[in-house]
Amino acid sequence: MAVPDHIVAVNNVSIVPINAQQSMRENERIGRNPQIVLDDLMWATFESDLQKPWGADADHAHAGPIDVLIPKGKILPWENLETTVNKLSKRYLDPPIRLEGLKLHFSKEELNRVCVKYSRTLVHIKRLPDICCLPINKMDDLRRAISMRVAYFVDHGCVLSDQALDPVLFKEATEDELDEILRKAKNSEPITNQEKAAYQTAILIVLAEEYNAKGWVMQIHFGCIHDIVSRMFSSLGPNTGYDAIEDTPSAKNLALLLDAFDSLYVIPKMVIYPMNSTLNNVVSTIAGCFHTDNAFPSKVQFRSAWWFNDHKLGIEKQLSDLSNTGLLGSFIGMLTDSRSFLSYTRHEYFRRILCNFIGQIVDDGEYPYPPKFLGDLVENVSYFTALRFFEFRSLSSIEVKQ
Repeated sequence: MAVPDHIVAVNNVSIVPINAQQSMRENERIGRNPQIVLDDLMWATFESDLQKPWGADADHAHAGPIDVLIPKGKILPWENLETTVNKLSKRYLDPPIRLEGLKLHFSKEELNRVCVKYSRTLVHIKRLPDICCLPINKMDDLRRAISMRVAYFVDHGCVLSDQALDPVLFKEATEDELDEILRKAKNSEPITNQEKAAYQTAILIVLAEEYNAKGWVMQIHFGCIHDIVSRMFSSLGPNTGYDAIEDTPSAKNLALLLDAFDSLYVIPKMVIYPMNSTLNNVVSTIAGCFHTDNAFPSKVQFRSAWWFNDHKLGIEKQLSDLSNTGLLGSFIGMLTDSRSFLSYTRHEYFRRILCNFIGQIVDDGEYPYPPKFLGDLVENVSYFTALRFFEFRSLSSIEVKQ
């Protein structure tokens, strides 16, 4: 939840704030509901004299009582989805769905939750041909649509993206094969694992081309297995805290994917996040192979410690592995992975661990001790290198210290 100072802080900047983030799971536990959250935020906004649009976020809609979010089904944009709740029920609830020898059964509750959580995404996919004024029947049509949408976000100041790959896949395919995969997906026909790999590869190549041309940073994270406790999944739904580290082999596919980018001369600036810290040296050495002929010394970055690794030992291990197999001086430092203003304290946490890490190797005689150089190293990793890497326009006058 936001406090008045948070609201005041964004009054004079070009950001539309989502001031309240209280999940349905939290509401259920403390006896609140979305209307109470909105009422409280409305008064806080009034008291703070916020002169711009604002919003609230009811995260984990799949985990709370669904009735408060679908009063008589009015919240869902059925006209844009080009369907109705009765049609969806008939399609997904009446007969079981048969897929590669399996039978899938959905309950009405599960269908409602999917509609609430993904309706905006489904509407966007449905509307993409209209948004782009372009029928999407072949892979090349989809490429043009993606290019148009990336241009839209460029116009609105976007400089980076994030792709979740679970797992990392790679498979080359002909244009005819990709067209057939797209056709099958549009018609809700089953897609094989090989077709999924081919489609994902083709989409990532398209995105890399666009990001490279626009100067964006392409983030990739992988290595998580979701919802592993079936009893809790049945009780609470997906994404409710029962995720774990995954160990599917990924080195070969990751190397093939980056090589495909590089072969087309479209490899963008990248940040790669393995959830499994045993892959630190794998990712760091693969990233190090793709720095040739680049203006930035580490165009493909081995990530900061994130998610399961975002703690003292995880950060120290990442810094040690990067120092041993990569280049610490060109590292872009810590990330902020939250909608909460309070998450920015993790940067201070990271800086303290970084300074202690460098101080320890200096004290052990493993690193030289020119104070000015060490100070510049810490400042670059903590701030200036990221400034240059992401090319933040509003701060472009600040030079990276050499």
